[in-house]
Amino acid sequence: MKIKPLLEKLNDRWPAKAICIVAACVLYMFNQHTSLERRSLAVRLNVLQEGEMLCTTHLPSSVSVTIRTNAENISHVNAEGITATLDLNYITKEGNFDVPVLVSLPSNLESLDPLEVTVYPEKIKVHLEKNISRAVKVVPYEIGRSPYGYMVKKISVTPPYVEIFGPRSIVENVNALEVGAVVIDEKTESFSERKRIINRNRLVKIDGASEVEVNVEVGLVQGTKSFSNVPIELKNLNPEFEIEGNFFANFSIMGAQLVLDEYEILPGVLSADLGAISEAGEYEIPVTVLLPQDFHLESISVESISISVREKIPVILDESGER
Repeated sequence: MKIKPLLEKLNDRWPAKAICIVAACVLYMFNQHTSLERRSLAVRLNVLQEGEMLCTTHLPSSVSVTIRTNAENISHVNAEGITATLDLNYITKEGNFDVPVLVSLPSNLESLDPLEVTVYPEKIKVHLEKNISRAVKVVPYEIGRSPYGYMVKKISVTPPYVEIFGPRSIVENVNALEVGAVVIDEKTESFSERKRIINRNRLVKIDGASEVEVNVEVGLVQGTKSFSNVPIELKNLNPEFEIEGNFFANFSIMGAQLVLDEYEILPGVLSADLGAISEAGEYEIPVTVLLPQDFHLESISVESISISVREKIPVILDESGER
């Protein structure tokens, strides 16, 4: 066959021939595509955020990875070795971002031919904030009721502050962290116990130990008790002198309520010492209050008494023994 007739035949109606060739390629590719089988796999999403920023968006725990290959290869496809990663480390400013999900296949899947890999979602919208830290107070709280006569005088925590870190907008609004409840029912003595810090926000982390020691100081309830019209005993008056009248006072004492409930006053609790008087006259004598060492005087109606001292008039008897 001569070259010139061959070229003439090739050039004859060449647009139609070109269209046929393109159509054949398209049909071949379509057939190849439609003949592929698919398998969708749930793959755990790994989030990389080791830089300055933290994600405040709720992220899915997994993504869907779809692999398409021919029927011969599809039986070898499984989730083992497939990784899906959301890399946030490269972002250095706060804001909203659409971050692509990166899929990595093991070598046994990468070598498949043909092979198509898609992931859903392809991108995940995230909100990032700066990772900051601050010290916050640890606050204990008590439940129950102390027995009668006892009270919780003080609750302290060691250490009193802990360091927390997390997204800026959240950490800035955390003023304190609570610990587990301290039960004070039937407690009559001071005690200590370990308690876990309660952290209700998954985005806030505690730097260091998550437990503290709670120290509870238990003491007696202090109360008062009042007494009215208590006689003031006059002591050590020289027998050559005499005083007219009786003296009384009202007073209140303070002490442990349990002890106060049982306390009753004895004679001589209030007294005035007249031993220094050596002649008749007018005197202002301080009142002494004698109390057990567990109590102290809160108030008294009179701190001193005014007395008039006179000499006793001798009694003269007649021969019959009468005055």
